[in-house]
Amino acid sequence: MQILQKSRATKPDEWVQGKDLVTAEHRGSSLIERYVDPNDDAINANWDANTMNLALESSTTAFSTPDLSQYYKFRVISTKQFAP
Repeated sequence: MQILQKSRATKPDEWVQGKDLVTAEHRGSSLIERYVDPNDDAINANWDANTMNLALESSTTAFSTPDLSQYYKFRVISTKQFAP
């Protein structure tokens, strides 16, 4: 991540090396977890307890599996800054 400072003498949508400045820089990494919350009401509303599967929408075929991507949640587990 960088913080940039634009010169008043340059166009706002163009970067001019030597006139525009990088004032700060942060380098690092983050560990992000993707998960599905089993207690999510939206999932439980579509849960078919008889078949132990999510109920498929009528537009899918019998051999399709439901798309769970709409139920994904994300959380940051750890963040580290790289020291030069």
